[in-house]
Amino acid sequence: MRRFSIRITGSIALLLTCASALSAQDTALVYQGARVRVKFEQETPVTDRYGAVLLGSETVRLVGEVTALESDTLILLPENAGVPLTIPRRDIDKIEVSQGKKSNWLKGGVVGGGAMLVMSVVMGVAFCESDCGGDIAKVAALGAGMGFAMGASTSALSKSERWKEAELPAPSLVALGLGQDGSVRLAFSLRL
Repeated sequence: MRRFSIRITGSIALLLTCASALSAQDTALVYQGARVRVKFEQETPVTDRYGAVLLGSETVRLVGEVTALESDTLILLPENAGVPLTIPRRDIDKIEVSQGKKSNWLKGGVVGGGAMLVMSVVMGVAFCESDCGGDIAKVAALGAGMGFAMGASTSALSKSERWKEAELPAPSLVALGLGQDGSVRLAFSLRL
């Protein structure tokens, strides 16, 4: 009986380890150089690295590149801006990492095919004088196929960015940083 309980305990431990590894793979981590989309409640003003106030108190959504991750801040270079922003970690509500762009050909094909299917059926019923159900079905199938082809070909050129919810990596307990003026900064983190 003892061997049986040890095997069950070992099997459960193995399953829990595998489950935690799988759930860990679902979480993306923010890294330096990543393209991110950040949403944060801004209570303290967002400043550039020289201390100039760039954004006041409000809900802000930005897309940009992570230039640095510090123990208490995220430094982001927003797209269409030349000045990096310093965002305190405590103010960040949501952060997502870009997974690249994908083509919208399937979505366009389905929309185009569905629209042409409905239009073909409506026109077939409107112009049908007597028993022509088979003809309406043929026209509807042809219209749906043509609509799918037109929608897919037009939408293939349109790409949308895919985003995955992410987390900021845990701050290190001790951090050493060099300022642009040559100063050295030492930071300690204590979790209670």
